[in-house]
Order: sequence, then structure tokens, then C-alpha cells
Amino acid sequence: MFEGLHAIDWAALNHAYGPADDVPACFEALLSPEAAVRQEALETLFAVLCSQGMLFPASLAAVPFLIELCAYEPAADREQILALLDQMASAWAIHTPSVPSKLQPFTPKALDADTAHSIEHELLLAQSIRQAVGEGLAVYLRLLHDPLALVRQQAAHLIALFPEYAVDSVPLLQAALDVESIDALRSGLLLALGLLLPNDPLSWAFLAEHLHPDQSAAVRSAAAFALAYSAGAAMPDAAVEVVVDIVQQFSLYADDPPLQEAFAALVFPWETWPGDAFEVAVDALWRLGPERGVAVLLRLLPTMQDPQVLERMLQALIDLAFPLREPSGLCGHYGLVACSQVRLNVIARFESHPYLCLPLSGLQSTVLRALLEWGAALNSTTWSLYGPPVDVTVIEDVLLSSYMVAN
Repeated sequence: MFEGLHAIDWAALNHAYGPADDVPACFEALLSPEAAVRQEALETLFAVLCSQGMLFPASLAAVPFLIELCAYEPAADREQILALLDQMASAWAIHTPSVPSKLQPFTPKALDADTAHSIEHELLLAQSIRQAVGEGLAVYLRLLHDPLALVRQQAAHLIALFPEYAVDSVPLLQAALDVESIDALRSGLLLALGLLLPNDPLSWAFLAEHLHPDQSAAVRSAAAFALAYSAGAAMPDAAVEVVVDIVQQFSLYADDPPLQEAFAALVFPWETWPGDAFEVAVDALWRLGPERGVAVLLRLLPTMQDPQVLERMLQALIDLAFPLREPSGLCGHYGLVACSQVRLNVIARFESHPYLCLPLSGLQSTVLRALLEWGAALNSTTWSLYGPPVDVTVIEDVLLSSYMVAN
């Protein structure tokens, strides 16, 4: 094990807290028979190699040894090692500049040369690490049949991060789905397939088979989310209604956090915190596109009892009526534009008044009126923390200006 580990000059490589000369000892501790020793080593590696989405030269050097551990069946805690690789590969999306570039017209000033160079360096490192993690694909595919359920689940999630290898991954994910008996793992495999299957009617028909009422709630939910990723605006009505029911149920349990958390875990097996489930559900409705998505979201608004869900739905309505982003893969921690970036989009759209002297479409006017009506239902604390950070008079001015221009 770990051939070449000590041939690397770890002290010359940095991690989150400086020289990485402590990394080899962590790897060796992961083979310890004592669970406490292994756990301490894992916590250290998570902290130093992928700290709050930031990556380092030592992170890149560590990837081959992490993959080697995943392939070594006697090694314990392989699901956590897969999770670390997952975080490192996912960090690439954090460094991708696609979202800031869409906001460029509203950026007050260009980046200085040093900052631009630093961002470019971070992006190149993140891309290199993602590529290095992807080189373990054959290992992750084998782990779809591992004896440990948690390893199988985490392997499916990691595989889904690499659509460029879908030709190899999809048949093996389908084969794993055929033999998997645990509903939570079947739903994880369906989510992975939704991200990797071609966007065509044949793939949608395969996913829609799992919407049948005789399937479990977990499988039906995953099939609906998978269809949202794959079919987008062509998502079948049956899948839409499954997602609508998820949003309503999540909001219904607003006063019972343990029940809400249990429900979230049931309908979205990849959640890392309960809010991920409704984030995925609302994002699925956003993928229906402006006309269809707005209609469904407006139908849902009067049934919402959870301010957090209501706030996210209002943001989805704004995104549909005044788009500044494109569909990504997974949401929450898996690729959806973060809440802070959504808030930034709203500032750009309203405080900068890009629509102030332009006639609004009927759909845009409808969404702004819903924002005024249902935004008042949020308490002031929730609105200030999570809601569109604009004074309602700005929205009223936009509506009035549009009416005057049109008439």
C-alpha cells in the first residue's frame, strides 16, 4: 500500500494550514485497526485537503492514494474516503467562473491583474484535481457492487459527477440498478442516471418507468428528480406531480423538524442537510421553464406553510421571469447557484433597474405581483436573511414604469 507516498516532498506542498508534511502519517493511520485513530486521520484530511471548498497542491498529490484506499477492500471507512474525493471533485464547480461571467454587466469594476491571476491558478488546480479524481472511475464502478451499502451509495454519487465518462458509466449503473434491493440505493442510482443519460425520449421513458405507483416513495421521487435533470421542460406531468407533492409535504412538516428531516432523507438520499431535499424539488420545478414552471409554482404558493420553502419558491419565480443562469447538474451542494448568488442576481436585476424603462411581459408582471403579495407572508427576519434584498418600492416602481411605457 501507498507505494511512493514517502517519495513525495510533502513539506514542499501546502495544504489549508501550511506545509503538508503531516499528510503521510494520516494515510498510514487510515489503516489502523482502531476506529478512533482512523477517524482522527479522516477529520484531518477533510480539514486540510478540501477546506470549505478550497483546494491546495497537497490535495492533488493526495488523490492517487485516496483512490488506492477505495480499491483496498480491507480498508475501513471507504465511504468517507469516497466522500472526500467527491468533495474535492465537486470543488471544481465552486471555482468555475460561469456564474460571475453572467453577472459581468452589473460588476462595478474589473478584477485587478493579481486577483485574476490567482483565480486562474485556483481554477487550473481545481480542474487538475477533478481530472485526477476521475481517473479512479474504474474503481468507483466496481464499488457499485461492494458488500457495504454506504460504499455503493457514495460510489454512485461520485460517478454522477463525471458526465464525460457516461458512455462507460451508464450501462454499469443500469446493471447495478437491476440487482440493487435497497430502495435508498436504487434512488441514488436513478439520480446518477438522470444526470448521465442522454437527453432523449428513450432515456426519459426508462426513467418514467420508475414513477409507477407500485414503486416506493424514494424511487418515485428519485425518478422525478432524474427526469427534471434529463428532460427539463419536457418533464412528464406524472413526474411534476410527484415533485409538487414533495414540496407540499416538506412545507406541511414545518413545525416538526424531526419529521421534516426524516421525510427529506426519504425523498432525496443524497441530502447532506434537510434543506437539500426541497432545494432539489424547487429546482426541478424551475427546470420546467418560464411558462410551465411559473404556473406550477404560483399554484403551490398558497399551500406553503414553511417560510424557507416559500422564500426559495419566490426566488425560483424570479429566476424564471428574469433569467440570469443556466441549468446545472445537481442543486444545493451539487451545483445549483448558491443562495448568496441568487440574492446577487436579484440585486443586479432590480437595484440596477435593468427593467425600469422597459415594458414587462405578462409573465414578468405576474411574478413581480406574486413577489409583493407573498413576500409579505414572510416574517421580517426571514425576508431580510433569505428573501430578495430590495425594497418593495423598487419592485412597485418597475411595475408602474412598465405600465406607463406600455400605455
